[in-house]
Amino acid sequence: MSWLFYFHIYMLKLILQKYKLFQFFNNLDHKIILLEITRLSILKILTTTY
Repeated sequence: MSWLFYFHIYMLKLILQKYKLFQFFNNLDHKIILLEITRLSILKILTTTY
C-alpha cells in the first residue's frame, strides 16, 4: 500500500462529499459521471500499485 493509494481514496471521499453536499444524486448524469470517476480511479490505483 503506497501513499498514492490512500491519496486516491481521500480524493474519492472528497468527491463523494461534494456530490452529497449538492445532492446531485437526483440527476442520473451525475451518477454516471461519479461512477466513471470511481472506475478510472480504481483502474489508476491498480495500475500504479501492481
